[in-house]
Amino acid sequence: AVPASQIAFGESGPLGRRASLPPTPGCSPAWPRRPADLASVAFAAATPILAMRLTVFAISGGVVAVLDAQPWWTKQDLCEQLPALSGVQRLLARIVYGTAEILGAVTLADVGATDGSEVVLIVSGAKCAVTASYDLTAKLWNAESGDCLCTLEGHVAPVRCAVFSPDSSMVLTASDDGMAKLWKVISGACLRTLSGHVGGLRSADFSVDGATIVTSSDDRTVRLWTATSGKELQSLVGHSGPVRTALLSKDGAIVLSASSDLTARLWRSSSTECIRTLLGHDAPVTAAVFSPTEELVLTASDDRTAKVWTASSGECLHTLAPQPSPVKFAAFSPDGAVALTACADGAATLWSADLTKCVRAFERHGTWLASASFSPDGASVITASFDRTAKVWSVSTGECMCSFVGHAAPLVFAAFEK
Repeated sequence: AVPASQIAFGESGPLGRRASLPPTPGCSPAWPRRPADLASVAFAAATPILAMRLTVFAISGGVVAVLDAQPWWTKQDLCEQLPALSGVQRLLARIVYGTAEILGAVTLADVGATDGSEVVLIVSGAKCAVTASYDLTAKLWNAESGDCLCTLEGHVAPVRCAVFSPDSSMVLTASDDGMAKLWKVISGACLRTLSGHVGGLRSADFSVDGATIVTSSDDRTVRLWTATSGKELQSLVGHSGPVRTALLSKDGAIVLSASSDLTARLWRSSSTECIRTLLGHDAPVTAAVFSPTEELVLTASDDRTAKVWTASSGECLHTLAPQPSPVKFAAFSPDGAVALTACADGAATLWSADLTKCVRAFERHGTWLASASFSPDGASVITASFDRTAKVWSVSTGECMCSFVGHAAPLVFAAFEK
């Protein structure tokens, strides 16, 4: 898809004379609202509000949809009627009538659309990223331009983690306020709050099918929830310190957790049984992830090392030589060929899978680095720092391709859409 910033639109419809498109605004859009009570609106009592027949064209000229739309519809309402678009595509999409863009609280009536009007839909090929911050918010970003698309506000304490659902229609956040929240990507609305932990949350993630949520907490437990209802399914008890991260295996049968009690653990999700404890770090384990095949586990620790373990036996296979500062996060690339570490001194580094060879060192952030992870295609890395920025890096060149600036406090997590 052609980036939206490079496209101009016709003044008289999708095939008309070309004109420049106004720039997209930045953070915290005023999310549109329908009239709260049409009966209370004077004109509504006097004149019926009739639907208008609206044709939606692609930039190529093909018809995307024919809709019976209402005059007060906004971009959000229009995108909701286009099920072929994913949540992220709806967020990044641009809709234009003549030379006017329909965005934010702008309605069809505002731009002069009437029965029989035609609008143009442009779906960007850009990807989204999400960040979590001590400023009590999470933000959604265009990962190519660095534009802030939406700010998710509702937590009352620092947000520790934010991730996309597998279909990118929702974002899941975890906060020190002890709550996890589900948010709708297209609107920024909070759909559901998961409560039950008695301590701050450190992480939250989805199962591969999006049906289950796993959370970890300072209350020393890992909990499983049904994504659709928010009902708690299981509580995994056994760590003797705060649980820093937790995630599910691809089939959902195993939970992997990392804790300040110096261990990582593998659990059966169905029975809450701890089937294996990975012992060997000398300080809190800050993160634990599976390899793509799930035969290996990679851990990061405040003891300034990372380790690779055999998931089936718990044997430690490789240990990264001690770094100058604590290792706060670690991840395998999608193909398992390299490992990524993020350290407290601001260093993000790519290593051979056995942790013996430095493949690439990215330019340092100005201060503490809290997380680092790969894009789904493995071509990019995103880092989150206490310097209040997140950065996107090219794996092949090491170049910083984009910076996200807008949070009012340190960032503690960043991730690409899945």
